[in-house]
Amino acid sequence: MVREAYMNLAQLIGTIVSSQPTDWNHIPCWGTNSGPSYRDELSFHGLYYGQRNVLHVKSHPNTASYIPDVSVTLAYGLEWMDDFKEPWINNFPAPKTTAHFADVFYNGALVFRTAYVHVDGHDLPWPPADGSLKIPRAQAQFSGLLDAFGKISRFDDALRTAGMNLTDDTWPTLGI
Repeated sequence: MVREAYMNLAQLIGTIVSSQPTDWNHIPCWGTNSGPSYRDELSFHGLYYGQRNVLHVKSHPNTASYIPDVSVTLAYGLEWMDDFKEPWINNFPAPKTTAHFADVFYNGALVFRTAYVHVDGHDLPWPPADGSLKIPRAQAQFSGLLDAFGKISRFDDALRTAGMNLTDDTWPTLGI
């Protein structure tokens, strides 16, 4: 009998944050002829922009498969806040800021979700509630990975512009 190797959630997150963009097959969705991500949020509205009984679909506009183990996938970009405001976003030339979700899937099951901020073309870590802008290094690495897909990333510059400082604190704090 052959025993399969198992990965726990902390190991999975560790694998993702230590990976490089070249370890992933990034699939942008909703661009020219790229189609849906199949990672959707469906919501029913009795009234939506003047229309009655509307089923509204929002999707993650990006997915990525981990090339060394395709049982690990990411979906990201599902917007949940269209006007995020914090004093630090005014440090950017185009401070229109939105908040999004990034989801981690293992064998197709959603196993982890985190929020991040999109400002001036950058995907930055969700800031702590205490307003300190102290970001765990692993959280920054996760956001930096998302930021690097499909473009030349200036993530480190964006962290400095935001005034975010990296710490060695544990991220994520699972099971709490």
